[in-house]
Formats: sequence, structure tokens, C-alpha cells
Amino acid sequence: MPQTSFKPLKMGVIGFGYVGRVFHLPYIEATEGLALHAICSSREDDVRNAYPDVKIFNTAEALCADDALKVIVIASPNETHRPFAEMALRAGKHVVIDKPFTTNLPDAEAVLQTAREAGKHVIVFQNRRWDSDFLAISDVVRSGVLGPIRHVESAFDVFEPAISDNWRFARERARGGGLTWHPIWWIRPFCSSARLSA
Repeated sequence: MPQTSFKPLKMGVIGFGYVGRVFHLPYIEATEGLALHAICSSREDDVRNAYPDVKIFNTAEALCADDALKVIVIASPNETHRPFAEMALRAGKHVVIDKPFTTNLPDAEAVLQTAREAGKHVIVFQNRRWDSDFLAISDVVRSGVLGPIRHVESAFDVFEPAISDNWRFARERARGGGLTWHPIWWIRPFCSSARLSA
């Protein structure tokens, strides 16, 4: 059987904050078939120190215009998810959006419509749903061993020893906040599929 050559998908990432640095960039580097090609950030020196061999853009528009890119990951503040996703889709790129997908339903519907019109894929990045505790809870609930679930309490804590200027803790910028980041996936195992589809 003849060997076929496979070119890795060239990836671009918008955002070099915590989520971009700690999750998306390492995952791209560790995944066979993906190649980190470009990063968009206002922190050019930090990007260059960490990734000296990638292209660096200081605007999302410039990154989206790079013809070499096939997929763009959006790891920027929540309020930018819709405009950056639509920009990337219209530029002919597939898009991965960090959670939350958008901050409201009309924005989510608009992004999906743009993807349909562009003939490109768009997906939300939701890594927590594959954590062992979430999978274990899902298995137990599905087994029925607990009977009907009537009450659930859950906490997702972040240790912040000092007041942070991180945008994720600023109500006006976080828009959607914690419920759209993690707990929605923790709630899902406790809901019947009928309820979820309603």
C-alpha cells in the first residue's frame, strides 16, 4: 500500500493568558497532526520568549488573514468570543472556542449561523467533561444505584490569596462567569436526556 503524506493542521491561537498558555498551547504541541503556527497577543515579548519559532500577531484580524492557518483557537476574554469566531470563520478557518462558547444564546446562534454560511466547523473547548471525577459521577448516576437525584451541591473553588485584577473575576468582563465555564457539565449527569433536549 503506498504511503500518503500527511501535513499537520496549522493552528493559530488568539490569547496568551492563563487558558491559552496552560491549556491550549501545550495541547496543540502534544497532539500529533497539529502544528502551532501563530499566536495573537498584546504580550509580544512574553510570546516570543515562550515560543520563539511561531509567528506573532498583535491583532486578531492579522492572524485570521494568515492563509497558512487552518484552525484558530479563541482563548481570549469572553466578550470577544463571538466577534473573533465570526472573523475567523469568515476568513475560512475552522474554530475552537474556549468555554464559554459565547456569553448568551443569540451570540451562540449567530456564530453557528456564520459557521454554516462559511462551510466551516466551530466547537466549544470543554476539557473538564473528561476529568475522572466527572466521568465517575456520570457513571454512577447512569447506573441508577442512587435512585432519583433530588438535590445536588457542588463547588468549584479558586484560591486567590489577594484581590486579583484578572478579568475572569470582574463581573462586567467575565459575562457568563462560572456557570458557563464548569458547573454546567457537572449538572448534566443529573438531568435526564429528555430534560436536556427540551
